[in-house]
Amino acid sequence: MKLWLKNAGMSLVVLFMLVSGCGSDLPAATASSSPSAAPIAVATDFHSVSARAETLARYVVQNNWQAIAGFFSPSSSQSHSAADLQAAYLSASGGALANGVIDSCARLDGDLMTGFATVQAGEVQVRLRVRVDANREVLSLHFMRLPKMDALEETDEYTETVVSVGRDPSVKGILTMPKDHAYPYIGILMPSKLEDGMDAMGDNTSFRRQLAHALAAAGVATIRYDMRLYEDPFTAEEDGWSLDLLMNQDLAWTVHHLDQYPVDATNIFYVGCGALGGLGFGEMAEHYEMTKGLVLMNVPYTEDGLALFGTYYGLDEETVAAARRALEAEDPDLTQIIGDYPLSYWKQWQTLANEKVRLAGNYRRLVLSDDASLYDAWDQGTKRYSELQKYDSFAGEDGTMRVVAADIAAWLDGEDLPSKVEEQKKTDKKGRKS
Repeated sequence: MKLWLKNAGMSLVVLFMLVSGCGSDLPAATASSSPSAAPIAVATDFHSVSARAETLARYVVQNNWQAIAGFFSPSSSQSHSAADLQAAYLSASGGALANGVIDSCARLDGDLMTGFATVQAGEVQVRLRVRVDANREVLSLHFMRLPKMDALEETDEYTETVVSVGRDPSVKGILTMPKDHAYPYIGILMPSKLEDGMDAMGDNTSFRRQLAHALAAAGVATIRYDMRLYEDPFTAEEDGWSLDLLMNQDLAWTVHHLDQYPVDATNIFYVGCGALGGLGFGEMAEHYEMTKGLVLMNVPYTEDGLALFGTYYGLDEETVAAARRALEAEDPDLTQIIGDYPLSYWKQWQTLANEKVRLAGNYRRLVLSDDASLYDAWDQGTKRYSELQKYDSFAGEDGTMRVVAADIAAWLDGEDLPSKVEEQKKTDKKGRKS
């Protein structure tokens, strides 16, 4: 019996050796001799850049600033010690700690790879803006407190809806719809400054909101939204001066998405305010969908886009002349800086507001002003506009913009401006008395 067990044991040992490879010519399958899989490279694309921003946002929630500092590239010129990063965040949040990640996204514009993530910090939201290199190492990280929206309004005449404008990270906007008007005309209300919020026209922080409400009362729908620089003040600093990034892309997105709302997207009109309104000529040429016409409100009359650029940025005539000479060169260097701005940026303004663009197109134009000098300049400078009208103030005697809104609504219908008709009646009455 013992001998049998001994022989059986020996057989099991031999069998184990054969199965495990011992005593054979084949190498044993050990961890050190088996081929190891090569690490899979992660592509630096939209998803990975967005993921990087989300990762940093989660560390913000954890208050782990040392870990965030570790993501920076050695080539980064930004001060990125843990203490500096924490101080920058607390400045943006007003001292509130983050308690959750809301979203993340990315934008890839040529060589610019930027991730965005939003965190909730008490009553406010803070957005991370993360520029990365091809290895997704951080080149810069900025924190921005997102502006709060005013409460939506609803009356017997209109209702308001929040809309998102542009590709992510989108900016906030409001669609104002008249009640009891099926598929109304739709106007895009553009501001006078690139950093204006959705309600503002320059220093008047409620101009576009008042105009939207007055137009809705006259049966006309409108959409207005924050300019990119309003929600992301680092756009120009980080991405460079470009009308495409600061305005054109969001406008194009708006024009092409209006058909998702219950408005007449075949009858879009453009309302341009202040100096930026002068760019409306080029925007009308770029977007054939805006068939209903161009409305200009307190837009300065200038020779061309370069002069408009100078007016907008407060540059002297010699600087404007220098830009003009540079662009007229046989092979202009668009990277050169004139008046603190690259020549490429000057060229974009000239493209949208040169004399040829202003005179081209068969769309209707309406120039409105409550500044007598601006009105006179347009009146003397061109006669290619179907209507020009001036007011003592856009906000009438009742403090609303109902008069100018009624004029725009009548003009859209191809009718005489009510205020001009009333003005003529008063003139005729005075003539009869005299």
